[in-house]
Amino acid sequence: MRAMTLTELLISTIIIGIIMIGVISSDSAVRKNAQNQNASTLLTLNTRAVVNAIINNASLISGYKNDQGYSPTANGFCFRQDINGTPVDYSDDQWMCYTVVALNLRSCVKTAASGPGSCLSSDTLVGAVVSVTPAFDATANVFSVTIVNRADPSQPKSISNPEVTVSARASPPGQSQGT
Repeated sequence: MRAMTLTELLISTIIIGIIMIGVISSDSAVRKNAQNQNASTLLTLNTRAVVNAIINNASLISGYKNDQGYSPTANGFCFRQDINGTPVDYSDDQWMCYTVVALNLRSCVKTAASGPGSCLSSDTLVGAVVSVTPAFDATANVFSVTIVNRADPSQPKSISNPEVTVSARASPPGQSQGT
């Protein structure tokens, strides 16, 4: 039996080192990809929760043919909601409003007397957003909203700052037949 020479030992050590570097690089890439996927999934779930909160309130819109209970505001929108079960009396309703303030979607409640209006930065935080695009089709009586969001809305879209877009629609049943 012949023993390995020093040269053979060094060459085999270098080959094993190269193989180990490849294995570690692959492991690192797989871990980074999994981390990015988790961030994107969490972002999608959070954005879906924001859209669902808006759609739940949109499904309670109360209005009539000439005033359907939807009002756009500066950087946002409001829904009139019948809170006392009096569909033909709008004086006791409330306005559920949403406003984007510094990349944060805020919600607030306004009285029927004050009417629809923008929320303040001190109002309830619904979630961070890049943009909110509401639309109300008065003919079809359908409200839709699209929210674009990023892990960090203040930074541009990238692999480490994924962007998601979530949309939903609601057709509020609470429209009276008044004029």
